[in-house]
Amino acid sequence: MFVLLYGQPIVAIDVGGNREVVRDGETGFLVPPKAPVALADAMLRLMSLPEEERRRMGEAGRRYIEANYSLDRVVEMWEELYRELLSRKGI
Repeated sequence: MFVLLYGQPIVAIDVGGNREVVRDGETGFLVPPKAPVALADAMLRLMSLPEEERRRMGEAGRRYIEANYSLDRVVEMWEELYRELLSRKGI
């Protein structure tokens, strides 16, 4: 989902971790797998949005990724997990 880092809205197929990073209707559009008509429709929908709306969606996506998946945030999540596991073991 590197496109989100560059502030562009995207259309993605709802498989794997795409739902974790694409906020449907906010940062782009998710479509069901094996649905080429839905994919084409979502692409056309995105392209038909006013430029300002596309920019808003892209910026929202970039902010979401930075807030939840930046290196600092990922390190923080791993540290939280390790602290939780250690506290469960009484360490």
